[in-house]
Amino acid sequence: IAKYISQRQKPDGSFTGDKWGEVDLRFSYCALVALAVLKRLDAINVGAAMDYIVACQNFDGAFGCVPGVESHAGYTFTAVAALRVG
Repeated sequence: IAKYISQRQKPDGSFTGDKWGEVDLRFSYCALVALAVLKRLDAINVGAAMDYIVACQNFDGAFGCVPGVESHAGYTFTAVAALRVG
């Protein structure tokens, strides 16, 4: 599981959900939480993941699914929870 998740991390710290490459903040949350439960955060670049999540924050303090898009309560929850885990 840790190997699969680590293969989904892109150089900018984001995560794709599958081999087709869609990026979404929810994937970052799922990756971080799953690896935390498995005690395998060492399998990814946590610093890059945190930087990517912070880059999704908007002027209103909330988060969008990728940098520069509209804030959403669901993405704000996943961002805050992922930042707490990492």
